[in-house]
Amino acid sequence: MLVAGGTGFLGSWLSRYLVSKGHEVTVLARQNSSTWRLGSEFGGDVVALRETQWPDFVLKKKFEVFVSCDWAGVEGSERNNPVQLENLKRITNCLDAFVKSDGRHFVGVGSQAEYGNPNHKISENSVCAPTTLYGVTKLDTCRTTQSMLSGTRVNWSWARIFSTYGPLDTGNWLLNSAIDSFRENRIMEVTPCEQLWSYLYASDAARALAQIALSEESQGIYNLGHPLAPPLHDTLLLLHQLMRTESKLNIGAIPYREDQVMVLQPDVTRLQNLGWAPEVSMEEGLLKTAKWRNAELVDDSFSKLSLPIWS
Repeated sequence: MLVAGGTGFLGSWLSRYLVSKGHEVTVLARQNSSTWRLGSEFGGDVVALRETQWPDFVLKKKFEVFVSCDWAGVEGSERNNPVQLENLKRITNCLDAFVKSDGRHFVGVGSQAEYGNPNHKISENSVCAPTTLYGVTKLDTCRTTQSMLSGTRVNWSWARIFSTYGPLDTGNWLLNSAIDSFRENRIMEVTPCEQLWSYLYASDAARALAQIALSEESQGIYNLGHPLAPPLHDTLLLLHQLMRTESKLNIGAIPYREDQVMVLQPDVTRLQNLGWAPEVSMEEGLLKTAKWRNAELVDDSFSKLSLPIWS
């Protein structure tokens, strides 16, 4: 199996999970990508090439399954950067090579950003109205790859990822910022946090993506997220309690943005029909994430080893 972007957050969790289950995995990365998330004991192959070399590599190696986790410009500050447009060309070039090499199953990794701001529970049939260039390009890539594979023997699946969290994520997202503030006993000011927000722990996300990639029944679009979406203030208060911090969480100190998303809850019935269900509770996931961001050893969900420490 080929995992493009397998050195990133979700890609590394997926790659390690597949290896733990005995699958042969090749991680395809950019030439200067760091492999620290895979750990020193990773049992798969890692190939780092210039992006222009990726299609030839895919064509020659003849993989049966191709999971495309790679995406440039995932940070919030880059969501409207023209770099987004480069992703579509890179992925479609690799997919064209995959088709020519007689590949069997392509799995693209999309985003809830494709839906925009519907403010209701989201099914795969919900209207897509992305509000950022990131969401627009993800949606274009979804539709283009599906069209490319229409009439071929290659199966097409597309996983729309909702909010994920956990060790190995270095992004400046809300939960990571909260953990750092609580650890350093700083005041954290947030909105009223009434949003209904789904958070899925990284190992559960990896298992879900693997379920899509490995199932002979999978086809089409899948929402990938936690089916429960408690109010965001409940999640932050739980984290505050678990960390036993003396810092102050000032809920309601900041007003909502005009375009604030108030409901981010996926309908994951299609994914559950493949046999998947989340296993890690929010309490367990938050504790492990906080421990890891404190540069402490955290047990790897997929092996007897500890996760690589972030410093």
